[in-house]
Amino acid sequence: SMVYFYISTLVGGGLVLDGTLIAGRTGNAGAVGALPLALASRSGGGMPPQLIQAASLNRLEAIAARQNVPMTSFRVDGHTGAELDMAALSCFDEWCELAADALALAAISGASFIEADSVVIDGVLLRPLLDRLLDHVQRKVAAYNLEGIILPEFRVGSIGFDARAIGAALVPLNEQFAPDNKVVLKS
Repeated sequence: SMVYFYISTLVGGGLVLDGTLIAGRTGNAGAVGALPLALASRSGGGMPPQLIQAASLNRLEAIAARQNVPMTSFRVDGHTGAELDMAALSCFDEWCELAADALALAAISGASFIEADSVVIDGVLLRPLLDRLLDHVQRKVAAYNLEGIILPEFRVGSIGFDARAIGAALVPLNEQFAPDNKVVLKS
């Protein structure tokens, strides 16, 4: 069982319960981007922000634009192989603080509901940046009251950039040809 977060231009995800991908009644189970990050009664009269506003790469892009840092510095699909310079790391760390706060809350919430074995963070970011984000998320999780919660293992995903395409291809194949939807998901 796991809660899966995919960090890209937007934030997506999924839920796997006992080896079964949970699609939900409308197919939107695991649409983690819509997860609220605050109580509506404490949002000063406005709507509380959602995970998508804090942890999507759209936000990193806005931060990077202020410093004239190209997004290709951070993404697997456009990276030149050059080391990140100080300006790029500064932009990433600014975004990472906010994203990690939001992802920690989302991870604890998801793990509480399905008693997940693991929380996986994957996406289009370079692997060292995903590792850095995961470290920040784990530090943020430690700041919560975790009484009554058995923390899952936190790890970086192994599929990365291709996860969306692979997932999109597997779902219809699974629905059409696998009598038991656990079959496709077994390693």
